[in-house]
Amino acid sequence: NGMHFSNGQLIIKSAQPISVKSQFVLKAPNRLVLDLDNAVLADRSLIGLRSFADPNITQVRLGQFDDRTVRVTITAENP
Repeated sequence: NGMHFSNGQLIIKSAQPISVKSQFVLKAPNRLVLDLDNAVLADRSLIGLRSFADPNITQVRLGQFDDRTVRVTITAENP
């Protein structure tokens, strides 16, 4: 339903408990990828890139990876 950063944490608003199905790290650029299981983006306007006022986070991308998985990709300045 929404997301924001607070005290260095990514907060994702959800009507149901969220579980991470898989996570992995990519380089060039530095990214952390989280696949959220049994999740659907309630608001399609959340799909795409978001910028945040956090010096370590360059951007966050949300997408509906498949019909049951939301993918969150966090791009960071440092690994």
